Amino acid sequence: MLKALVDKFTLNIIFMKRTRSYSWIICFMLLFSLGSCIKEEALNMEADIIALHADEDIFLLNPVISNTQVTLYLQPNIHDLTKLNMTFDLTPGASIELLKDSLKMPAGTQDMNKVIIDEFLKNGVYYKVTSEDHQFTKNYLIKIVKTDGGFVPTAYGFEDTAIDKDDKYTIFYNKIDGQDFYNWASGNPSFSLTLSLGGGTKDPESYPTKTSSDAHSGSKAALLETKLTGAFGAMFKKPIAAGNLFIGAFDTGPVLTDSLSATQFGLPFNQIPL
Repeated sequence: MLKALVDKFTLNIIFMKRTRSYSWIICFMLLFSLGSCIKEEALNMEADIIALHADEDIFLLNPVISNTQVTLYLQPNIHDLTKLNMTFDLTPGASIELLKDSLKMPAGTQDMNKVIIDEFLKNGVYYKVTSEDHQFTKNYLIKIVKTDGGFVPTAYGFEDTAIDKDDKYTIFYNKIDGQDFYNWASGNPSFSLTLSLGGGTKDPESYPTKTSSDAHSGSKAALLETKLTGAFGAMFKKPIAAGNLFIGAFDTGPVLTDSLSATQFGLPFNQIPL
């Protein structure tokens, strides 16, 4: 009888030890499986310029940043840019580099800095922004504009236009003292998303804001139409897109999440009424 009790007690101890061992093994397996399910946060896929700064106070206003262009307005009577040094604020993790192939190098020129400054003022200089995950890139044209003769016109004929090289929408600009001022903005860059995802054809006539030959004077007029946004617009409860044109800038970056911040209305006016 006593032996039977001892044997039963010994079996209970062995069972308890094995049960504890199994419990530790099960806990370890659960922790391992949970750890394998927790993935690292995905790298950022945004490739945008958020802000631009210069070491010296030489710009008249904050940089005007649109989808693929940054315009910098010099203060009047600023002519020496040899010490220009700019820094960029980018989306988290992104990197930026100068596209040297976009520069027009005169024969025999050795001063790269002078060439860059001249291109900033003449045609603009291209920079490439690469996202943190290295899957997306965006080219920005950065241009510096002199404002000695003013930079907001007082007469508007809408005769001067260009076509965006990638998305083929109409861009309006003004010529002042021989310089091209891209002061006008519209929602066309945003509508290009509708065409891309909805299978539409990207040409100037497909966009809400474009030109017309039915002009009161001159050869062109601005034409604003309302367009359907299709299935893409329906996803965000924005079934139509109205043509619009304003002085300022339009940034497509926050257009779906914070549409009000996408539009930057107006520019400083430096003329005195007579």
